[in-house]
Amino acid sequence: MKFSSRVLPLTLCALLSTSTMAWSVEEENPLLWSQEFNEKSGSKPNPKYWNYDLGDGRGWGNRELQLYTNVNAKTTGRGVLAITALQISPKKKQICYYGYCEWSSARITTKNKVWIKYGTIEARIQMPAGTGTWPAFWMLGQNIDAVSWPNSGEIDITEGLGRTPFSAYATIHGPGYFGGSSIGARHLNPKRLSDSFHTYGINWSEDSIEWTLDGEVIFTQSKASIAPRAWVFNQPFSLILNVAMGGEFGGEVGKDSKSGLQMKVDWIRVKKFNGQGEVVVLP
Repeated sequence: MKFSSRVLPLTLCALLSTSTMAWSVEEENPLLWSQEFNEKSGSKPNPKYWNYDLGDGRGWGNRELQLYTNVNAKTTGRGVLAITALQISPKKKQICYYGYCEWSSARITTKNKVWIKYGTIEARIQMPAGTGTWPAFWMLGQNIDAVSWPNSGEIDITEGLGRTPFSAYATIHGPGYFGGSSIGARHLNPKRLSDSFHTYGINWSEDSIEWTLDGEVIFTQSKASIAPRAWVFNQPFSLILNVAMGGEFGGEVGKDSKSGLQMKVDWIRVKKFNGQGEVVVLP
């Protein structure tokens, strides 16, 4: 078939242009790693990629009320990972650092299995409902064992609080800006975050991080914006998913927090961002 040199119709030009643009973006920012949670119902997170943090963790630094186990995070069989918080029966209650652990839950991490440096990191999540719930999708720096927290850096891609059900929190912690002095923002959503799934993410490059909610940029920080404080976000980080109960940030657990409440994770995806991004999966 021969092609003439005549001008193509405008509609065809537009289609070609759109297709080329989509292909170019995909090629520039390819998928590096993902978790789709398509395993059969009752499966634990893939042990190739995930570890469990276990126990009461001396309140995990925040006087939290949960005991983390290796059985409270399982797939549903419908392409979703559910982290379930369960009230511990009074007959089975366990003594924890701040008294009795009142709940069991899960905290999973890719530490020493999957390291991520830069890129677009997103997860589609439905937050749990109930006062005192504190779900989070976040990251810790690779050198935490050597320099300790907060010097290693922490990126909170999103945190939810049952007591502020319309709010998503985006935060960074580092040396000189951590805990109550951390740098962050609170984004108000028109509906409760527990009503449906939302996509929470960051676009992370060498000198800046921007946070997104359903594709909309809601907060930005950079090496320049926090100066003269140290920017410690130019090293690999691990991913963490968890549901905490109570604690200094979570607040008092209310009667509306029912045993069996869940944080549901549809997927996690890591792509390059503006050509930057690296994922290392250890053998």
